[in-house]
Amino acid sequence: MKRILKTGSLLLFACIMICVSSCKKKSSTTPAVTYLLKSFIHEKAGVKDTTVYSFNNDGKVIAAVMGTSNVIYTYSGHTINRTRTQPPFTPSRDSIIIGSNGYISEDYLFHDDGTISTKNIYSYNSQNQLSQLTSTEYPSMVVTITTVTMSNGDLVGETYGSNTATIDYYDKPAATGDYWYVAQFTNYGSFYYKPNHLVKTIINGGSTNSFAYEFDSNGNVSKLTITEGANIDVYNMTWLAN
Repeated sequence: MKRILKTGSLLLFACIMICVSSCKKKSSTTPAVTYLLKSFIHEKAGVKDTTVYSFNNDGKVIAAVMGTSNVIYTYSGHTINRTRTQPPFTPSRDSIIIGSNGYISEDYLFHDDGTISTKNIYSYNSQNQLSQLTSTEYPSMVVTITTVTMSNGDLVGETYGSNTATIDYYDKPAATGDYWYVAQFTNYGSFYYKPNHLVKTIINGGSTNSFAYEFDSNGNVSKLTITEGANIDVYNMTWLAN
């Protein structure tokens, strides 16, 4: 399955709504509509592929299909288990654990024999903002720590070893289907970070990626264009009201 651009270490891996009623009166407020990613078409160098998602009645993603490649999502408590199949390759799997703050707290990649390949631990500060990622490779036990810099609720920098990534934002609010939304959802089906603004550029080493957005009538991103020099990736998205 094609994955949206990822740079840096976190970028390399790639809500609960409470309704309160007063006494026995029914609220006259119309519940807010949320939108689920129904599908996206990825286009690069004239080649297009389509990924289609399926959801259960709770709005949780249960499957993603692109051609003969698919990912199946199953849920057990706070754990999301995923199995990827793409014949003739051996199926692979991973597990994602959601913490009490509603964000990813851990994720595990597994070898074919069921043993752990990679363990990622996500740390958050007192404002529930992502602060660090600790990644451990097995069986070598090599540990990589990525430190995150936040500003005004936005992730503006990552440092891992001698490598750094810098992220700049438009003076426009984040939207469903923006870079961070799609990068996380397509790779995890869940989130470790939600920005306040739309990503404008990501600079990682000598590489600069620029982001442009178009929106549908509901304010969701309908088209995301990522440009890196002469390379252009385009994601056209459709949304399902939930």
